[in-house]
Parts: sequence; structure tokens; C-alpha cells
Amino acid sequence: MKPLPPWALQFLYGALIRGISRAGILSGRMRRLVVLAALVLLALPAGLSARSAANAPGSLSIRKGRGEVVLQVKGAVIGRVASGKVTLTDGDPYDEEEPDVKGRIKPPKPLTDATTVYRGHQIRFRVMEGSYRLKIEGRGINLSGVGRGWVILDGDERFADVGVFSLNGEPYEPIPYERTERLKLVVAGDPGEGHRGQGP
Repeated sequence: MKPLPPWALQFLYGALIRGISRAGILSGRMRRLVVLAALVLLALPAGLSARSAANAPGSLSIRKGRGEVVLQVKGAVIGRVASGKVTLTDGDPYDEEEPDVKGRIKPPKPLTDATTVYRGHQIRFRVMEGSYRLKIEGRGINLSGVGRGWVILDGDERFADVGVFSLNGEPYEPIPYERTERLKLVVAGDPGEGHRGQGP
């Protein structure tokens, strides 16, 4: 397997380290999450990393988000929600890859064979390979992902601080209060690709 671009490796690991601990000491649970980030990268299909730069995966990082995040991605995502709801749709629910969702959650509520709703606290989720749509609503949203797709952000206007996000390795900026268009996950500087995609 050809390695992913160096920026992608640095992104998932670095985003998790910076977002999880500023004291420099990780808890046992967080150390496991960091190790998982490396496993996620190894699990990405070889074809994803072997593509030309014009088709290379983009990235997304969210820290301390409050509000709603809708993420459509073909790739890998690791995240957690302090309190709220995660609606997860598997693009191929009958393959061997299964999303991993844990935490202090109520019994999952299947809507269809492909879509399940998880509610509760300290929700932790990871998708290793495949195509997924995640709708995340709540507070304490921390997420790191690499892949192709798009994201919609909508900060909760009840709060003065709704967190920050970084798209495709760009500097972090505040999550907007007004619902965004679809923001594309693509490599920064990709010819013909803008920061924003088509509307939802």
C-alpha cells in the first residue's frame, strides 16, 4: 500500500492530540483514540492514497463544536460528542465494515437498514472505510476525518462560543451561526475546486 500524503497523516494525529489534551498528558482512553487514528489511516484503501494530487482526499477537524454538523464522506472519521445525537447512515450496510459507536447511549434506534440514531452522552464513533453520512447534533463535538465528500456546519446561536473548524488543512476558524452550503473536502489548491461547493 502506498502511504497517504504526509499532510493527511499529520492531520489526523495532530488534530486529535491538540484537541484532546492541552496539558500534554493523555488519559488511557484518549491514548487509545490516538492509536486508533493511526489504524484508521492504515485501513484506508490503497486506491485512495494512490490517486493523483487532483483527486487526493481532503480533511476536516472540528473542536468543541456546538450545533449541527452534517458530514458526507468516503474515507475515515473519528469523533466524539459530549452530549447529543448522532444519526449515522452507512452507504453499504451489508458489507463487512461496521461503524463503531460507543458511550453512555440509549438503545440505538434503527430507522432503516442503513440508518441508525444514537442519543446520549460521551458518544464515541469511528468509521474506518466506506461511504457514510453523519448528522451530529449537540455540544462538545470533536471530530477528525480524511476522505472525499462535503460537510455542512450550523452553530447553535444560543451560545457565544460554538467551536472552531479546519477544512483541508486551512487555519481554524469559528463555526458559523448561519447554516453553510456544502463545503467540499478536497486538497487545498486542487484545480477547479473551491472552498464551497453547491448548496444542500
